[in-house]
Amino acid sequence: MILSKLEPSEHLVELRPHVEKWLELVSHPTWREDPPWWYNERAQLSQLAGAIWQMQGWAFEEFATTKREKTPDGEASHYRGRGDFMFWTHHQGRHGGGEQFVAEAKVCFPVLGGGKSLQHIQAALTAARGDAGTNKSHRARYRRLAIVFVAPSAPESKRSKIDERFAALVGQLANESRIVAWHRRARSYIPVRPRAPHRLFPGTILIVEEVFGRG
Repeated sequence: MILSKLEPSEHLVELRPHVEKWLELVSHPTWREDPPWWYNERAQLSQLAGAIWQMQGWAFEEFATTKREKTPDGEASHYRGRGDFMFWTHHQGRHGGGEQFVAEAKVCFPVLGGGKSLQHIQAALTAARGDAGTNKSHRARYRRLAIVFVAPSAPESKRSKIDERFAALVGQLANESRIVAWHRRARSYIPVRPRAPHRLFPGTILIVEEVFGRG
């Protein structure tokens, strides 16, 4: 049994079809034994990029950009840096199409049911927002996003509680100000990661927020 859902929200509605496609990709049988969510940020971001391409969009990872920071005396300073992700919701030639975004992404691995799970996720969101806010896109029409991939885990001894704890975590994260989508395996289908044979990684949660100001 495999479960996936895009939580209801009126925020960033133009991205919802692309997130639905992302859910299709991360739930594909290809990942039955080796899912992308227990790897790093780039592995997870590649699935979102693939979803955007499949929806006739355009996506580009790890690109050079101009960023903004404050000097010790409070003045603004610009420097060349690396952006995580740039994409268009529709590809219409060299000038783009649809909505256009630049995004900074983070990944975090909280413990399901752990007392600091939300704190770890919030720290990742804060870091993604901060990085996105420094991104001075070369065209004013690019909107900025903070993206966080959450890959919660639990010890094997807590297998019976995974469904309940995963649902509780999603419930704490979902709200009208962001996109939240998730995919998880049923308890009997959770693969075991060779590097951590006693821990279970039941699924992934995607959080997307728009970032305003700075840049």
